Amino acid sequence: MSIESEIFRRCRLDEARCEAYGFRRVGNVWRYEKSFLSGAFRAVITVDCAGNVTGEVIDTMTDKAYLPLRQENPVGSYVYGVRYAYEELLHDVAAACFTALPFASPQANRLCQRIRAAWGDEPEFPWEKKPYDTSGVFRHPVTRKWYAAVLPVSWEKVVPKREGRVELMNLKVSDAAAKVATYDGCYSAYHMNKKYWVSIALDDTMADDDIWPMILESHEFAAHGKGAKSAGGAVLTDDLARDVLSMVARIPAGHVATYGQIAELIGRPKNARLVGKILSRAEYYGKYPCHRVVNHAGRLAPSFDAQKERLMVEGVTFKDASHVDMKMC
Repeated sequence: MSIESEIFRRCRLDEARCEAYGFRRVGNVWRYEKSFLSGAFRAVITVDCAGNVTGEVIDTMTDKAYLPLRQENPVGSYVYGVRYAYEELLHDVAAACFTALPFASPQANRLCQRIRAAWGDEPEFPWEKKPYDTSGVFRHPVTRKWYAAVLPVSWEKVVPKREGRVELMNLKVSDAAAKVATYDGCYSAYHMNKKYWVSIALDDTMADDDIWPMILESHEFAAHGKGAKSAGGAVLTDDLARDVLSMVARIPAGHVATYGQIAELIGRPKNARLVGKILSRAEYYGKYPCHRVVNHAGRLAPSFDAQKERLMVEGVTFKDASHVDMKMC
């Protein structure tokens, strides 16, 4: 992978910003030139119509490309110094002229946007070490189980002797073998249980609309799997979260309810703590008046700084700085 590909692999050009930065349009490409290291070198950076970034470093003394820059194992501190200065310049261009994207492939980013629109979920990047740092997972907000994982891998991990790299999306489905047999671009799962998981190449071999039903199915598995249990043995699922939030939505302005009352109303009187856990993740399901829920003594939720202000605006009275007057409200 080139220096430029490494730095710009998860970026999208913002043409208005790049023009303001100093890029100039030359035919179908954007071009930018800048001297560095006290004028000893000149960088020429181009971005083509597909958003691919290439660069060249010119030694101004010879007016020729500085070839040691591209050596796999450069020798000498001077070469390292040139390379470091060039990379700093590229990082500055990336920050000023490009929008950061979660993933490298356009299809992965489109599906990421679709997941965000459907459930509000953002990818998590749990691994810090390269080359795993760009692998992202999508978790169900309640059960915390994965329902999709985007993994950049070598093609040969999926198709023997095939060269290059690809981003895979791993999904859990009910009929993995049938999916693999039906769709080009759908493979037996890489690094997962092949009976239940598939790996989809995010190179547009499969259409987004063919992948989306599999994402929905995988999301459903995550929602209704073993899940995370709270006190009382209740399993946190989407259905349970919606039951809780439907009750919260019925609390009128100027009044409060307790976690225990909500638990009783949904038929789970032993699961007041579960109600609190669901309310802490309520944003994943939409807007609900969660500020109207307090503990049995009227105490406000810790770390919910805006709760008191919102309740006071609605006319709720307080016994002290952190407790609602439960008799009144």
